[in-house]
Amino acid sequence: MTASSPVRYLSHEREELPLGRLPELPVLALVSDRDAEATVLRAARRMAAASNVGVAVLRAYTLSKSPSDIVRAFMQVNRVSALVADWPADGDELQSMLRCVVARKVQAVIIRENRSQDLQRVLIPTGGGIHTLQQLWVAREFAAELGIEMQTLHVAHDEPSPRTDSGDPEQRVRNGLRRSQIQARIAGLTGPVQFHKAGDVVSGIQACLRPSDLLVLGAPNYWRVAEHFRGSIPEALSRRVDQSLVMLVAGQSRRTSLREVLWNRTVCLDLQPRDKEDAVRLLIERLAAHGQIPRDAQTRLLDLAMSREAAGSTAVGCETAFPHITIPGLPAVIGCLGICPDGVRFGGDEDSPTRFVFLLITPREFYDEYLGILARIAQLMLLPAVRSSLLACRTADDVIRVLDLEDAAPHTAAGPGNGDSSGGE
Repeated sequence: MTASSPVRYLSHEREELPLGRLPELPVLALVSDRDAEATVLRAARRMAAASNVGVAVLRAYTLSKSPSDIVRAFMQVNRVSALVADWPADGDELQSMLRCVVARKVQAVIIRENRSQDLQRVLIPTGGGIHTLQQLWVAREFAAELGIEMQTLHVAHDEPSPRTDSGDPEQRVRNGLRRSQIQARIAGLTGPVQFHKAGDVVSGIQACLRPSDLLVLGAPNYWRVAEHFRGSIPEALSRRVDQSLVMLVAGQSRRTSLREVLWNRTVCLDLQPRDKEDAVRLLIERLAAHGQIPRDAQTRLLDLAMSREAAGSTAVGCETAFPHITIPGLPAVIGCLGICPDGVRFGGDEDSPTRFVFLLITPREFYDEYLGILARIAQLMLLPAVRSSLLACRTADDVIRVLDLEDAAPHTAAGPGNGDSSGGE
């Protein structure tokens, strides 16, 4: 297949290979508009590098079929890790593409570029929905690629909420803002979350937009993405503003049970570390003692964890920290929990004592699974009753039972729900 063909495969080393059934799960770059090609490929390569995979490129503008038909045909033959595409001008075409993405359970990044903009900031409205952590991660990658600043935004609005939140409106607003702050910290965003009150989410976001902003949005829930995208927050914003837009649809991965990540031998009660490095070291030692990691890997893993801490504290508030290590080729997520009744200083914005340290060792290639686990643990740790129950546990089995029961319960007061994750509460 020649370099001028509309379909080609780029390995991680940028070699061109024949395209049949691909040997890995690449990022699929779909280019419908020739003018959007450079932007789509740049984003696709950035995402592929983060997951250590290649890029498969489909130039739909050279073919007679619609982009959604091309994607559908490609995914019948090949599995992909993610789709990066330019935003179709035709609403029906966009809906068809999104329906295919949801059916295949694939993460998608849809980009609309305004080439007349001088981009100076990435604005990230967050509302706690199912796509939020992935949305924040994608926004961080775009900001790093473009070399511009980031700003997270939480819009509190007056629209009726489908959730059964606290009856106190002010408490509901505080809960929503706190959730956005914790999610931003988990995603490695260290600046303050901008807060804005508005009658509805779309007008609230518009009020905070600057002419130089790239707007990174989370998609609505999967049913609405697949069948009723018109009228959703991202679709309404795409009609009302001329800013460059990025929308993230998170992949639907298998829900990993917390028992697959934590078990009684990897829970450390009454941990008494000297400092945060000592806390991480003790948890790594626990994993090695129970055969979860090789003993000779302990020093290297500690160095990796502390390098991550040097880039920004993994303390997220609610007395909780998530030190994190990524390893290429790791087949699953490995976790260890340390409960420190006296607390340990982990840094972060508040610099308050951290009592719950969740060490997670994850595959570099499957970041979505890690984010899903993080989101659920963070959802639990938002609740004071959960933290009190964990501190009261006398055995590791008691801790696992608390997490099991709480993870299975519908915590609507702090949970993300299934609405738009593009901002608002």
